[in-house]
Amino acid sequence: MVREELVCLEDVYKTYDRDNWILQGINLCLKKGEIVKIIGGEGSGKTTLLKIILCSIYPERGRVSVMGVDTSSLKNYEHILLLRRYMGVFFENFRLFEYMSVLDNLLFINKMRDRKKMTFMPLIERFLSQLSLRDILKKKVMFLSPGEKARLSLAMIFSLDTPIILADEPFRYLSPSSVEKVIDIMEGEFCKDKGILMFSSKDLPSLKGRVFFLNEGKLHEIHSQDSGQE
Repeated sequence: MVREELVCLEDVYKTYDRDNWILQGINLCLKKGEIVKIIGGEGSGKTTLLKIILCSIYPERGRVSVMGVDTSSLKNYEHILLLRRYMGVFFENFRLFEYMSVLDNLLFINKMRDRKKMTFMPLIERFLSQLSLRDILKKKVMFLSPGEKARLSLAMIFSLDTPIILADEPFRYLSPSSVEKVIDIMEGEFCKDKGILMFSSKDLPSLKGRVFFLNEGKLHEIHSQDSGQE
């Protein structure tokens, strides 16, 4: 069974100073129902790769497509924002609304996407429970621990119910029990038709998926464990 390609990078090159290539000949496709993990150290190019997929920057060479759209064809920022609606993004620094409560963050991000309350409220309720956030529902983000912020960020992304999930170091601040809960969501029924692309400094063997190592701008597949669901 052929699965739909959600994100595809073909022979992608990126440099910032013309002498050193941050990315060299990157070829990668993220398909529906698949988890892909990209492992690399500081300065390996993980953040650059994420920014290229988000259309924050563009490669010098190569082709990038998201949901079948060639990103080089996007003519203005409005078109980029429309394409980003297909993506839920976990940033390592969270990017939460610090002066708002946990619940208000969840409501606001969904309203920003013009989603109907009857669609997103059941998901918010679900992930408040699954990620153990109910006890801090009214707490302002500025008073949360890094682990609580990580769980809130993940709940926000899951509640958006996008076909593509991009996650930069999503497990760094989570306790072992929280990691298990997030893995259960990623490998469960809710994510079976989504594509998850995760960036991390180290592998998490308990999470199924294809594993790539990014080093000196080149991507090498080092392990593959089927995460798709037919």
